[in-house]
Order: sequence, then C-alpha cells, then structure tokens
Amino acid sequence: MENALVEKLKTEINKELQDCDPKLWPMTCKMRADDEGYEKIEKMIILYVSKEAMPVGAAIALIEQELQHGKG
Repeated sequence: MENALVEKLKTEINKELQDCDPKLWPMTCKMRADDEGYEKIEKMIILYVSKEAMPVGAAIALIEQELQHGKG
C-alpha cells in the first residue's frame, strides 16, 4: 500500500514539474533539469507532503523559496 501511495505521489510530482515555469520557480526548474537535481527535489517534496501535509504545489513553492535563500 505504501509503495502505491509513493508512486502515485511521484507521478503527481512529475506532472507538476513537467510544466515548470522558470518565471515562477527559476531555481527549481534549473535544478530539475538533471537527474540528480530532480531526485533531490522529489525527495524534498515527498518529505513536505508526508510530514507537513502540504499539497505538491505548495511544497514546490517552499523549495523554491529555500533555494533562493541558499538553504537547498
């Protein structure tokens, strides 16, 4: 059951990041351009969604804010 939920979440994350708007999320879009960066963002989003009950979009916005402030 847990694996199915994680896979569903990863699918939703992928959908959100596919249409990454560099005007809204410049650091996140740049980071997701390579596999290592994408995996890091994906793990961060999963953490925020699972621990903080954030929607995926809100987690991406928070990650962008952290990246812009040098915490990512």
